[in-house]
Amino acid sequence: MSAFFGDNLRNAVIGESGSFGNARSGLAQGNLTDKDKNGVSHYQEDAAAFVKGFMGSQGFNKHNYLNPGQVINYSTCHDNLTLYDALKAHLPNANAAEFVKRAKLADSMIMLSQGVPLFHSGQEALRTKNGNDNSYNADITVNEIDWKRVEQNKDLVSYFQKLVQLRKTCPAFRMSTYDEIKKNITPIVQGENGVFAFEIKSADSTMYVIFNVNEKANQFTSVDLTGSKILLSSDDTTVGAKTILPGLSTLVIKKISDKDKINDLIAHLEADKIEFQQLKDEIAKEEAKSQKLSVLVDQLNDKIAKMESAQTALQQLKDEIANEKAKSQKLSILVDQLNEKIAKMEAAQASLQQLKDEIANEKAKSQKLSVLVDQLNDKIAKTEADKIAFQQLKKDIMTEIENYIKDKKEPEIDLSKKVLDAIAHADIEKLTSYKLSDDVMKAVVEFKQGNKKLTC
Repeated sequence: MSAFFGDNLRNAVIGESGSFGNARSGLAQGNLTDKDKNGVSHYQEDAAAFVKGFMGSQGFNKHNYLNPGQVINYSTCHDNLTLYDALKAHLPNANAAEFVKRAKLADSMIMLSQGVPLFHSGQEALRTKNGNDNSYNADITVNEIDWKRVEQNKDLVSYFQKLVQLRKTCPAFRMSTYDEIKKNITPIVQGENGVFAFEIKSADSTMYVIFNVNEKANQFTSVDLTGSKILLSSDDTTVGAKTILPGLSTLVIKKISDKDKINDLIAHLEADKIEFQQLKDEIAKEEAKSQKLSVLVDQLNDKIAKMESAQTALQQLKDEIANEKAKSQKLSILVDQLNEKIAKMEAAQASLQQLKDEIANEKAKSQKLSVLVDQLNDKIAKTEADKIAFQQLKKDIMTEIENYIKDKKEPEIDLSKKVLDAIAHADIEKLTSYKLSDDVMKAVVEFKQGNKKLTC
């Protein structure tokens, strides 16, 4: 079975723009008073096309579809402007908030229509190709999806997710035959002052899908919606006998029947039952936790007691350490003093040893000196003996001289001086000439040679 793109619904929602059609706005761009370049208004045409498209597009361009599943509902695709670019093409001065409102409106008109919805990748986050309406040969910077726009337009993305969830959970938006559509969907407002309203019935409920494509708020009084349940709202909507529809808004609401009320009550009771059971479970858990907590508290108290005991012991240990530290400091001082005394004692011992060495040296020297003194005394004694011998010799010599003078008759003074001088210089030749006795001459000769002291 073939599928067909629903261009009529697309044109009704976002008009025609770019190089593929007549440059004109659609319902989502606010074309109630707009005209195309030829001065023609397309609002009534687009209003009728949207109603037919919402009902499954049967009969467009003489098409007789077998079922709504053959129709692809879309606003933008790969070969034309993106939704954001199409909106901007006709609303160049709109601000970001207005673009979001109109994108919500366009996405809702496509998603809630009968048929197969198609959304261009990134459309839910206002994807842009910077106005390029045929980007098959454009650079990747044009065709890539800018994921930052998802964060920048997270409100629109969140609303789109709600749209998807509503369509998935509500079969009334996915009817499989046109007979079913004709039987259960009734247009009750078809574009008057920008308002479109559809009544959708199912076996056990009635829903209303309402769009306001007008930029201004509108009143909806065709149905008293007092007590109804809002399934989806793109804006803050006041529901009642007179429902206030904000400008550029979508409302999906469910009429509450007696059966729905009973079902809601049952659902609330079930929910309360579940909540009650959850509460019981939580209480049981809390009791278990409480018991466990009590055990933990006891354990904690034991640990606190042990910790306090350990702290007391620790303080005692700290005090003991402080005392030991004080003792250690005092001991350190005593050790320093002891070391100082030891150093002094060692210095004294070294000095004593040095003195002992000096004494030993002096003692050795003294012993040697004693020997020398003894030798000196011996020499002195010998010298005294020699002196006496010399005096005796001198006396004998003088006697010899006197005798000699008597014999020679020479002057006494001159000869004695000559003889004494010869003796002083040990001049043997001169003494020989004086004819001294042999004993005297022998004593002089030995004295001169040092072999013997004078003994005569």
